[in-house]
Amino acid sequence: KETGLVKKPPYGIDISYSLLKKAKLRNEYLSIIQADANYLPFKDESFASIICNGVLCSIPEGFEQPLKEANRILKKGGIFVATVPTDKFDDVLIIPKLLERLSHKLSVRYTKKLNNRVLHFHTYSPQEWKKRIEDNGFIVLKTKSFFSRQAGFVWSILSIQAFRIFGLLSFIRNKYLVRTVSAMLENVFKKIYQEQPREMSDYGYIFIIARKV
Repeated sequence: KETGLVKKPPYGIDISYSLLKKAKLRNEYLSIIQADANYLPFKDESFASIICNGVLCSIPEGFEQPLKEANRILKKGGIFVATVPTDKFDDVLIIPKLLERLSHKLSVRYTKKLNNRVLHFHTYSPQEWKKRIEDNGFIVLKTKSFFSRQAGFVWSILSIQAFRIFGLLSFIRNKYLVRTVSAMLENVFKKIYQEQPREMSDYGYIFIIARKV
């Protein structure tokens, strides 16, 4: 209510057809559209809110134009929400540290390959993210850090090929089975991801709420 965000967004947008297909199967949006974030197919001031979950970091050529587009289609005073990785993302992971003990080159190679896989082309400090967003017509209202070293340890283990079997859940058509397994995983990891941040600089992600000026 306070932010004007809705439970089920009316539009889900991505440039990837395969990701949109998965979103359609999960029934996450009222409608899905394949579009480039640099050129959004909407009129000026069309929306009261926009959510960019892990989007700004994943555009290789940069996110300034997508931010300008988001600002353009937001109504005055509209809410912009984003999650982005910080420059500490690599530091909270356990595998690069273990590899570092064996070989610096091996650790760097693993980190580079991992960031390419999860589409982390841009990682900045929380302060730098705030500045870049505000430079494009927004005022940041609130930030909250998450993805601690503890969460990074668990994520590192699950990112190993042998554990990526959980990704098969997105292809399972039995909704009851998916809900059951998802609930089990949620209970296991909830405490890790909901822990209260101590130092913003020690966390790998931040949650940003901004308003169009």
